[in-house]
Amino acid sequence: MEKIQLKVVDINRISSQAELYLMLVKEKYGERFLPIPMGERDAVDLMSVLHHGGRLKNPWQTFFDNIRTEFDILVDEILIDQLVDSQYQAHIRLRQYGQDVLTTLPAPQAILMALTLRCSFYITSEIMDQQYIRSGSKGMIAMPMNILSQKMLEDALTQAVENENYELASQLRDEINRRK
Repeated sequence: MEKIQLKVVDINRISSQAELYLMLVKEKYGERFLPIPMGERDAVDLMSVLHHGGRLKNPWQTFFDNIRTEFDILVDEILIDQLVDSQYQAHIRLRQYGQDVLTTLPAPQAILMALTLRCSFYITSEIMDQQYIRSGSKGMIAMPMNILSQKMLEDALTQAVENENYELASQLRDEINRRK
């Protein structure tokens, strides 16, 4: 399986509702972008790390550093390799006393871990090929619908109908119905 190294480009609110954010990551050695939706808590934590040079300013960081040191835990790999229920998931391979331990986290939390620990994070080429965003007209981007939560789809449907964008509204309606 081929993997692609990523870097965080930006994090923005994507709705008038404060709890919906979008992290934009980019291939470190390429041109494609990937949108990763997330909640407000993950966005606040990630923005804090990005603005403080890779370190969270809270007691949990110190606690985590102490646990890593005390129990000889190394982060071997962070790989976004699944899309489950509209959320990217990442496998984290840890190494402790020469043994591999595999765990899974939502991608925003895995990226937070990578930034905090100053380690690289990756995505499988298969997911990147399927999910990267394409540029549209008027500076708009086209995101894959399968990364949008049910609530995001319903909000987008309401907005599409209000804006009389019936083509988009029918696509959103079809996606909502497909998930039922």
